[in-house]
Amino acid sequence: MNYLILGGTSGIGLEVVKKLSKKNQVYVLGRNFEKINSLNLDNIFCLHHEVVSFENLDLYFKNELYGRTTFDGILNCVGSEGFKMTKLITNRDYQNIFLPPVIAFLIILKYSAKKNFINPYGSIITMSSVSSVKGKGGMMLYGAARAALESMIKHAASDLGERNIRVNAIRSGAVKTPMHERSIKNMDQETLDNFRKSHLLGFGEAADIVSLIEFMFSKKSKWITGTSITADGGYLAE
Repeated sequence: MNYLILGGTSGIGLEVVKKLSKKNQVYVLGRNFEKINSLNLDNIFCLHHEVVSFENLDLYFKNELYGRTTFDGILNCVGSEGFKMTKLITNRDYQNIFLPPVIAFLIILKYSAKKNFINPYGSIITMSSVSSVKGKGGMMLYGAARAALESMIKHAASDLGERNIRVNAIRSGAVKTPMHERSIKNMDQETLDNFRKSHLLGFGEAADIVSLIEFMFSKKSKWITGTSITADGGYLAE
């Protein structure tokens, strides 16, 4: 099986790469491959590229990816933490927080709509967040980007359904990854404790999300498309 992971050099994306590469060929698009290179696995193919614009990524897919292989599953993990109060938002914040995950997923869907990019009965997944449906101060751009992704899956599922290609999102709560650690490093203890308690089952582990991604890539999820699956330790239950 062949998989394409965008944003697979850290966090959940990296853990997915580690798991899938044990038995599959995995193509990884990202910026820093230091951790992946240390794995010394022959079936990981590194695609050095940074998502900066639609035109730039479109050209990269056209020249470097399309026609190279046909994928069975594609995962979009592009994105970084982005806390910025609304009154302080700048164009740079918009470029760095909102655009990359949306651009990456749009390009994935554009090429998946063509033949010979993703196999019939393939699965496309994008990471989303509980911030797409629950407001919190400083999270507007980050949450808006994930809400855009969740809207896109519904339309794309309709477009690609005739080829039995599934398109879904995973709406995640707080998971203990390097991005999570950066996000909480400036919290005082009381704020951190309250944040943890807002997740009824505590903060998640990367393995919790990796297992769900494996399921969504497998034929066991063949009747699931156009939906956002929540894995948040009970964050949205309250």
